[in-house]
Amino acid sequence: EGMLRRVSSSADVGGWELDLTSGCEFVTDEVYLLHGIKPPVPGGDPSERWFHIYNDLNRSLIRNRTRDAINVGEPQDFELLVERDDGEELWLRHIIEPVRTDGRITHLHGVVQDISPIRRADKTIQRQATTDPVTELPNRIQFSERLSAALASCQAEDDKVAVLFIDLDHFKDVNDSLGHRVGDELLMSLGQRFRELLGEEGIVARLGGDEFTVMLPYIADADSCTGIAQKIIAGAQQPVIIDEHQVHISASIGISLFPQDADNVETLLQHADQAMYAAKAGGRNTVRYFTASMQEDVDRRHNLHMKLANALKERELSVFYQP
Repeated sequence: EGMLRRVSSSADVGGWELDLTSGCEFVTDEVYLLHGIKPPVPGGDPSERWFHIYNDLNRSLIRNRTRDAINVGEPQDFELLVERDDGEELWLRHIIEPVRTDGRITHLHGVVQDISPIRRADKTIQRQATTDPVTELPNRIQFSERLSAALASCQAEDDKVAVLFIDLDHFKDVNDSLGHRVGDELLMSLGQRFRELLGEEGIVARLGGDEFTVMLPYIADADSCTGIAQKIIAGAQQPVIIDEHQVHISASIGISLFPQDADNVETLLQHADQAMYAAKAGGRNTVRYFTASMQEDVDRRHNLHMKLANALKERELSVFYQP
């Protein structure tokens, strides 16, 4: 008991010991305090024992892991998410270790540790890794993960998915003339506007720069996402008031469809990007769907570039002057 008390008082840790022969149990006050409740008085109501702090699901898990510690004879290490009486959620790590006397398990030693700060830090790191810091929209990593999941689901149910690639027209002019702070404010406003326009119909993300993407799962056909794309274009055209500036901008959108245009995340994004450039070439502030000819044009330009680069390297080009 003395050792348990010393360990418990030095950190956010509680301890307990159970004598399997007599059934006597010792629990440090910290076990109760970790849960935001007062330790019971000696000889109090058995219902106040620490085990009853937990809900049925957690109690069942503790029982099973305690039984494993006894039957298997190996330490058990697990975590539980619990809610204190004051509503605060806690992550608690439990360690149950069997103790042998003359080769027979006679006692169990338990440790309860508050690891909430660690789990909150993990959650923050996860959020930072998957969320765009400017708009607080999903970033490329999160969007790709959610799109991958949607493709698997829609493939199983023989449904379609649309990917919209949105690029803001002449966004660089905003940064150059009004500064990057105003540019970031514009991105935040438009990101929120796009999210409100979509509602529950899809997911919007920011890939970086002035590029956004939208996923529309379970669409009936290509026409059903044309209206949404037009809403986004109309939404982008509405002026945004930032400080004393009234900022006007437009958007070009490329669309690719699953499964007809591609069956994986990377190719769907690539094809939607190609369609977006076709929209810009078509005058901007418009929508284009991906077509096979777009990929053929990209391949042709790439092959020409490679041949010219090789010809320069091998000195196979000659220059003639035509008077």
